[in-house]
Amino acid sequence: MGSKQAIRTEVRRRLKDITKDSIRDQSQDVTKQILGHRRYAEANAVGVYVSLEDEIQTKYIIADIYAKSKYCFVPRFDAKTHFMTMVRIPTLDDLYNLPRDNPYHILQPDPDTIFEDVFASKVPLDLILVPGLAFSTDGKRVGRGKGFYDRFLASYTKLKSEPYTIGLTFKESIFDSVPTTETDFVLDEVVYPGKGDSF
Repeated sequence: MGSKQAIRTEVRRRLKDITKDSIRDQSQDVTKQILGHRRYAEANAVGVYVSLEDEIQTKYIIADIYAKSKYCFVPRFDAKTHFMTMVRIPTLDDLYNLPRDNPYHILQPDPDTIFEDVFASKVPLDLILVPGLAFSTDGKRVGRGKGFYDRFLASYTKLKSEPYTIGLTFKESIFDSVPTTETDFVLDEVVYPGKGDSF
């Protein structure tokens, strides 16, 4: 398949037909793989997205991060500047009390609320779990078109540290190849249902 927009259109068509049961089952499969992953077990600090309805659900991964006393960082987006960072949320209750009053309807800290920013933190991220619309098995990714994660990952790995990066996705979102440009960040790994224990 050719352009990124063509892939986005195709994936959205596929996901439109996906059932709630399939989202649940595929999310459980991916969650099991992540919780059993060596990189997750070794991680002290994890960056993780708070899932939308059409993404691999991360609530059980997030709960496990807190249960294992790991540091949990979640995205904070600025819709006007298209800037993204990650901030540390101290507790699970703090996370689920975050507002959704933003253009993306994502649980995220209010801009005026002070949380520890990953760029200022003394705790380096060891692992980042990344969403996306489409992936190839070799780590290439097509997002929703705003470039949030590509810019964040490029900046963080240049300025701070180089965490292991894993894309989480549905089997419907896996392609043999996806188009990329020089500004697209290539992930270390992609986890999807049925991938199995390749780590």
